[in-house]
Amino acid sequence: MTKRLYHEDPYAREFTAKVVEVKPEGVVLDQTCFYAESGGQLGDTGKLNGAQVTDTKFIGEEKDSNILHYCDPSSFSVGQEVKGEIDWDRRYSMMRIHSALHLLYYITKEIIGPETESVSSGVAPGKGRMDFSCDGKLDAEMKDKVHARFKEIVSEGRDVKSWDDGEKDGYRFCEISGYEKMPCGGTHVKNLSEIGETTMKRESKGRGIVRLTVKLA
Repeated sequence: MTKRLYHEDPYAREFTAKVVEVKPEGVVLDQTCFYAESGGQLGDTGKLNGAQVTDTKFIGEEKDSNILHYCDPSSFSVGQEVKGEIDWDRRYSMMRIHSALHLLYYITKEIIGPETESVSSGVAPGKGRMDFSCDGKLDAEMKDKVHARFKEIVSEGRDVKSWDDGEKDGYRFCEISGYEKMPCGGTHVKNLSEIGETTMKRESKGRGIVRLTVKLA
């Protein structure tokens, strides 16, 4: 299994590793700072020994899987030591957005009601979306209330913690100070103040589903 260095330190931008497998689509390393696509968060891009990494994904089941770095494999060989560098601006924007979506989930349930549920979400560079099943309660006025409360909590600068489950290997949790923990293997900021200014858009998706999209300003 590829060691996930991004769980040990999501702020690490560079690392060294050894090639353990070369595939037609790219290479597998013994360890990596490249986040592999999962939990709605896109995989990282960057460079390995100067070669462009265009995507990063798991091979097989996430919790015990190797990670494939999509790149031109022609200059790599098994056992070779490589230097990796992630596209930090892209990754950091997704860390900010991922933490923002967790906060959005809590705030929406707080404002609209505990019966409100998230049915899907997605984290991309600079923006993220969350779809809620809310039985028509999340109208434009309520969206403004959600965003106002969201910005208030961000401005408080609450801490964000992520850690491994001590009992189930491969499982992780994330917790925003003042809210209960949530299962999550994504990358997050250490403090909500890092999210900064945001905009929020509401869109009806039909059948009682409303999409809220958060963008970094």
